[in-house]
Amino acid sequence: MRRREDDILERVRGCYGAVRLRDLDLERTEYCQAERLVAAGDLVAHPRGVVSLPGVDRDLVLARIHGGVITCQHAA
Repeated sequence: MRRREDDILERVRGCYGAVRLRDLDLERTEYCQAERLVAAGDLVAHPRGVVSLPGVDRDLVLARIHGGVITCQHAA
């Protein structure tokens, strides 16, 4: 199971640390793993189905919550 959890964390990292779960196209078991990661504190849950890694920039999280995109400058 840890392999799936690591895969989900890697996919969130690939989205600069914050993403809407629906954008990851998770299978049911992966969605349950994501919920376990939130419960364990490895991911932080935000409104509108957004999750982030702990310590991710608040501006990025807000952009994800409101459906915005990030710029190259922010990603750098």
